[in-house]
Amino acid sequence: MQINLLPHQWDAVNSTHENTGLIGGVGLGKTYCGSAWIMKKYEEDSLDLITANTYGQLINATLASVFKNLDQWGVPFDFNQQRKILTINKRKRFLCLSLDSYDQHRGIEVGNWWADEAAYNDYDAFLTMKGRLRDKGGKLQTLITTTPKGFNWVYDYFHPSGEKHDPKRYKLITASSFTNKHLPSGYLDSLKSEYDDKLVEQELMGLFVNLTAGKVYYAFSREDNLAEIQRQALPIYAALDFNVDPMTAVVFQVVNDSIHIFDEVFLRNSDTFQMSAELVKRGYAGISVIPDSTGGNRKTSGKSDHIILREAGFNLMPTFNPHVTDRVNNVNRLLVKKRMIISPKCVKLINDLEKVSWKGSDLDGTSDKLLTHISDCAGYAAWRLFPIKQDYTNVGPSSSRR
Repeated sequence: MQINLLPHQWDAVNSTHENTGLIGGVGLGKTYCGSAWIMKKYEEDSLDLITANTYGQLINATLASVFKNLDQWGVPFDFNQQRKILTINKRKRFLCLSLDSYDQHRGIEVGNWWADEAAYNDYDAFLTMKGRLRDKGGKLQTLITTTPKGFNWVYDYFHPSGEKHDPKRYKLITASSFTNKHLPSGYLDSLKSEYDDKLVEQELMGLFVNLTAGKVYYAFSREDNLAEIQRQALPIYAALDFNVDPMTAVVFQVVNDSIHIFDEVFLRNSDTFQMSAELVKRGYAGISVIPDSTGGNRKTSGKSDHIILREAGFNLMPTFNPHVTDRVNNVNRLLVKKRMIISPKCVKLINDLEKVSWKGSDLDGTSDKLLTHISDCAGYAAWRLFPIKQDYTNVGPSSSRR
């Protein structure tokens, strides 16, 4: 069996460092590299570990790519979903886990660890799982494959300028998306046209960029993003945030792949019944609603917020809350491209876009507790209808995506 690798993939697979980070742009072939790396571990007599941030990402992205690559390479394998064990050629075993509940994994012992999209792991998750590398049948090596996420713990450990970097233990391999000649024609040009300058640097060039400092919605401009909006004969949507004080919503239409926000609701000390009544009062009965996904669990008077909205006659669109930075990046992307237009009447939303700032890696919702909520609504709308395009995680020299 021969696995063809690009130079950055070969360097990562054959690294002898205790910790190796392949950190670069989307479409770099990081998951392809991880698949080759686990084959490199085939002869080691240990139970090894593969992780992703969530179970959905693990199954639908990381392992889906691994299975496809193993098939292409003619390597027999079996995956026991109940035990979360991948077995290659009836011999080598890999425990496959998500890290959203990493404390549950404290009792395991493994010999090597591949962490996919590790920059989006909590720092404590990294430390916890590093402590699981105790099976001496393996070389106790860690490979992380990820797009960077600001100057977080990945930068601290792997970048030569990071405050915790030890060149004897940590090796950094970087490459931009443009180094992968096997990507589909036009793929990177399409992404580049969608991203703002900061996202191009992080998502395509694979650079460490500070996206969590200062003003959150840096791309918002009154000149470019405010305009008088005339309602058209098109579907009307509302996006809701279920905070109690304030409870907020933005009301909008989609015009030529752009979000046109023409109304807002900002209720103090309120609940979902009052929000529903206010939307109906304004003539929005029966419209499609994009809710904060946590409303499926949060309850008002014994009923979930989602049930209350359905019983009020609204059409709830299925959704999930992405990472805060992903949601913010997506809003900034649409603002830069002038694909989010806001009526000057939406004074609360405009105030949010101009004032919300970062506090560490999260939005500052403590300095002024009325901020962040209505701009969250705009973020839910943007992510549900126009999310950032996802990575081609399975691209490599032997991939059918060539």
